[in-house]
Amino acid sequence: RKSQGFGQNFSYGQSNEDFDDFEDFDDFEDFVEEKTRSSKKKEPEIVKGDDVTVPLTIDFVNAANGFETTVSYKVFITCETCSGSRCREGMSPSTCSSCYGRGIEKIRKGPLAFEVECEECDGSGSVIKYLCLHCRGIGQVSKYVKETVIVPRGSDSGNSIVIEGKGHSGDPGTQRGDLIVKLTVKKDHYFTRENFDISTKVLISPSQAVLGQWFEIRTIGGYKKFLVPPGTNSGSKVTMKGQGIHKTQLAEGERGNHVVTVNIKIPSSVT
Repeated sequence: RKSQGFGQNFSYGQSNEDFDDFEDFDDFEDFVEEKTRSSKKKEPEIVKGDDVTVPLTIDFVNAANGFETTVSYKVFITCETCSGSRCREGMSPSTCSSCYGRGIEKIRKGPLAFEVECEECDGSGSVIKYLCLHCRGIGQVSKYVKETVIVPRGSDSGNSIVIEGKGHSGDPGTQRGDLIVKLTVKKDHYFTRENFDISTKVLISPSQAVLGQWFEIRTIGGYKKFLVPPGTNSGSKVTMKGQGIHKTQLAEGERGNHVVTVNIKIPSSVT
């Protein structure tokens, strides 16, 4: 006759022992929850390798125009000696002698019998007796590597560049993690940025402000000429359209503007 109070994973044994080990049903449930893991052999969890995050600090102009650089970082890769098996060269895992490869063990408690994960092999059904000497049984080794990084134009602080498959190795046969390059753009003493626009300042004389004049000014694309129109007041802004940050990676894509604030230098004395 089936028990009315227990799940299907439990059955009556042949023992005459009573339930003295369990003061009440709550204690019994706690015991089962702690001990019972699975009624089947535990399958190895397939894990993708972890990502590697590398910080990269770049200057303002390079961030605006885009460029290619190299980063160095430490990564864990699959051991070439054991191919990630963790076993000594020429050997393989052995069947667990405690659970005979099942990954589970049968435990009796009073009149009940239930199955728990094998503590000897952690449910895998196999054990490694002789560990790889090169990786010391870890399955991976660490090394420093270099990777080429293409920083797209218009990059800003907080942007990340993801290079797939260049992170840590995972389990044998699985995909490596990714390399994530987190950008920080250094502040520039000359240029400032607001969204896709670039701002700079220029100082001119009162006569230049009155008469107007062409000036050559440094932009993120090199030196360009711009006109200060006659009658310009101090603090006026002159916009150089299309000389700011690229909004797309297309060669002819739309760009922001370069805004020049014109300040007039007032002489300390008039002669």
